[in-house]
Amino acid sequence: MNKELIILKNIPVLNFHTIMTHNKKRTWSFLSANIKVFENTLKYLKKNGYKSISLQELYDLRTKKISDDSKLFIITFDDGFLDNYTIAYPMLKKYGFKATVFVNPEFVDQRPVVREQIYDRIVNGEDVETDASWGYMSWNELKEIDDSGIFDVQCHGMTHTWYVVEPVIVDIHHSGDGYHWLWWNEFVDRKPLWLSDYCDTDIEIGTPVFKYGDSISAKRFFVNDDIVEFVKKECKGITFLDNKKKRLQYVNDLNREIDSKYRGNLGRYETDDEYSDRLYNEIHLSKEVIEKKLNKEVRFLAWTTGGTPAVQLAQNIAKDAGYYSATDCSKAYNDLNDDPFYVYRIGGFSGHDLFGKQSLLFEKAFIRMQLHRGSGEDFLFNRLLEGARRIYRRKDKKMGENNR
Repeated sequence: MNKELIILKNIPVLNFHTIMTHNKKRTWSFLSANIKVFENTLKYLKKNGYKSISLQELYDLRTKKISDDSKLFIITFDDGFLDNYTIAYPMLKKYGFKATVFVNPEFVDQRPVVREQIYDRIVNGEDVETDASWGYMSWNELKEIDDSGIFDVQCHGMTHTWYVVEPVIVDIHHSGDGYHWLWWNEFVDRKPLWLSDYCDTDIEIGTPVFKYGDSISAKRFFVNDDIVEFVKKECKGITFLDNKKKRLQYVNDLNREIDSKYRGNLGRYETDDEYSDRLYNEIHLSKEVIEKKLNKEVRFLAWTTGGTPAVQLAQNIAKDAGYYSATDCSKAYNDLNDDPFYVYRIGGFSGHDLFGKQSLLFEKAFIRMQLHRGSGEDFLFNRLLEGARRIYRRKDKKMGENNR
């Protein structure tokens, strides 16, 4: 039986963030799917008769028990990166697919700008400066793609940041670290431009990094300012912050010294009311902002926690706000008999190499694997991956023989 013609009874949701071919050193480039790889994914889906649907259509299938024997799938994007407009939007239009993009109002570019769509120029082999597409979409661009019907703009919470959750130092801010959220929280108005404006020295080198968590899953802890200043003072002139082993040993020493010096007077946690108000801002007010800016009803939420947060209060606020569904990652597929509130997602292929090599064959194997996982057929995972590995082993052996 031709495996490509199997009717999938469950619906896979493939999630992406950005579509861009980057210099690997570019900040957060790891989130990007290679342009060619993403196009190959769309070609594969088109060739094999897949039909993209919206989250609203998935919800209707579940709640109204509508029958559809098509090979259905869903594409989602998180965060609202600009290349979703400049590259993914015209590419989806070309292949007749649609997608959902989840955005955070604090990361939407507030300027009244509409940037050039560069996909066609890239296809034509022009030398395109991709730096101009490394950022976040504006409200004007979001309005355009939403009105087109190609994209459905939905909510990803308000801040998508991290906060201190315990008064325990876990690291010291140093050049080249990944604590970008320190900058976001200090310069909230500049968050939409952080990919181009970020400078790690804007936050004083030597600033303590306390144990942190995402903005939804735990109460914030507000560390006393004098403790932060004490640590900064202690770190001035230290030359080993780039040495991880020495730095973390120093962190342990600092924690012991702080415990002795301040004797538990380290700060305070959010009150229950403060935490509830903050979650309301994250989940409910973010929805209202998008609805007002785009003149539409927002019905779907992608948690910034990846899966459904363990905090029941957050789930209750989401349901009270009127969301039809929210994302989860506790399984790979969406059974039409599942609770319609949960949308289960898996990652789309980003273009990472296998054994240092890139191969269209492996791309197809990965796409097939994810589509079958997304249809509840997990048994294909090992089979497909092992098949790709065998091919590379044979190629490596042949190359070795030729080089003798």
